[in-house]
Amino acid sequence: MRKIKIGIIGCGSITQFGHLPAIQKTDLIDLIALCDLDESLLKNISLTYKISQTYVDYKDLLNNEDIEAIIIAVPDAYHIPIAKECLKAKKHILIEKPISISSTEAEELIPFDNNNCIIQIGNMKRCDPGIQFAKQFIKKKIGNVFSISGWYCDTNLRATIQKMLLPEVEKGKGIKIYSSLKFENKEDYSFLTHGIHLINTMQYLGGNVIEIIGSRTFSSGEYCWHGVMKYASGAIGNIELIVKINANWNEGFRVHGENGTVYGKTFLQFYKLPSEVRAYDFRNGLIEMPNDIDGDLYRRQLESFVTAIREHKTPICTFKEAIRDLRVLEALKKSITTKSWENIKI
Repeated sequence: MRKIKIGIIGCGSITQFGHLPAIQKTDLIDLIALCDLDESLLKNISLTYKISQTYVDYKDLLNNEDIEAIIIAVPDAYHIPIAKECLKAKKHILIEKPISISSTEAEELIPFDNNNCIIQIGNMKRCDPGIQFAKQFIKKKIGNVFSISGWYCDTNLRATIQKMLLPEVEKGKGIKIYSSLKFENKEDYSFLTHGIHLINTMQYLGGNVIEIIGSRTFSSGEYCWHGVMKYASGAIGNIELIVKINANWNEGFRVHGENGTVYGKTFLQFYKLPSEVRAYDFRNGLIEMPNDIDGDLYRRQLESFVTAIREHKTPICTFKEAIRDLRVLEALKKSITTKSWENIKI
């Protein structure tokens, strides 16, 4: 089977510990080019992975007619400007999450919806076989759903865990080129980069959220957000987002319906473990648990991207879904200020 020829824009940490190792583990992709503004970093990464074609300017990379698809792994504020140029060049794109720092900016991709290019967003947890099992159980067996809740608690042990599991990240010369487009503060960054995972999983399992109200606290140097969400289906649920807790990683979900309940525990992605899921079917008294052990989410994400390109299929996470995730987070943030329920545009 012919491999899809891919280029990567951005050689930072997510590329180094996520995308590059994943590419090495799949036979569906031929990585032929790298791009980064930091020439020192670009040189070091290209030598390590034996990539001969390198570019400092991503527009030069887009002129390479051999490249069919692009992984966009630059700081969040640059996702949309680069994505638009990639789509103009007729390249399929996988954009790291979050798709943008605002839903309004992300909507700039809507005019490109029909240009025959795949636009997949890097919410790799949709490739978690445990979460995929949960979605199918909810769809086929649980019946009417009345409660969908989830939590995402990052850990102060993350640095220790990553040092244990991952190689040291190559930092190059540390060129700071995005200072004018940084988040306003640490809180905004934490809220968006972590919250987008939680909201994406909730809407993947439960469908569109249409209304939300929340509260936020900052204590002992840590941020904590809670919210109550109403779904288009009529279900309701709670969310908890903490950055960070003084304990191990803690992430999961629970869904209650007329025919049963689904519980899920999700692990930090670097362990490469799928979510542990227990699905209870009240009608027969049986508990179902998936037995897929492949939790290499970055590799599975890339393979789903290639499949979407080859088969002209809808990607596992579309840009329109990613826009809705941003709208939910924006509504949650607004509700904390207004202290009232906020509606979400579908």
